[in-house]
Amino acid sequence: MSDGSGDTCTTATTSCTVTGLTNGSAYTFTVVASNVHGDSFASSASNSVTPSGHPGVATNVSATAGDTSASVSWTAADGNGSAVTNYSVSDGSGDTCTTATTSCTVTGLTNGADYTFTVTATNANGNGSASGASNSVMPSGHPGAASNVAAMPPAKNMIARIRYGAGRTGDCIASACLVKQALSSHGSPCRMTVEPC
Repeated sequence: MSDGSGDTCTTATTSCTVTGLTNGSAYTFTVVASNVHGDSFASSASNSVTPSGHPGVATNVSATAGDTSASVSWTAADGNGSAVTNYSVSDGSGDTCTTATTSCTVTGLTNGADYTFTVTATNANGNGSASGASNSVMPSGHPGAASNVAAMPPAKNMIARIRYGAGRTGDCIASACLVKQALSSHGSPCRMTVEPC
């Protein structure tokens, strides 16, 4: 059996496998029978086939943090003779997204936790190998509202202390500001301090 370009196989049965072909290239084949008297004419050409394998590896995987989410993008993988049909993104703990393009958003993440992501390409032959890990990102959102706010002015020195609760996990409250100066019941200004809970 020959593909006409030097790739052949020989057998005493009615089938054989031609190796060394290039994935993604189309081939047809002819068969020549041989006996003690010599070779026959070549058969008519077979149907055209295109060898292919599992897809290659996505590269340049990059992640950007969002609020309980992360957007992940990458450079397309080589289909290895068969077009990539989809990509799966994973953080390794069950949070995933799937797309036919080269970016998607993983949702359901925990604000304040670190994540990295890998990408796996799929084609008609199955899944390729996972990519290298993306950069590490930490999802976060707007800070939560202060809680348990209470003013406690002492009787003599007229100092009012304001206590406040921290925001939700994943946020950082750097400071709290008091805009107006309060007045005591005697009309004199009170000094104001702020203490975290």
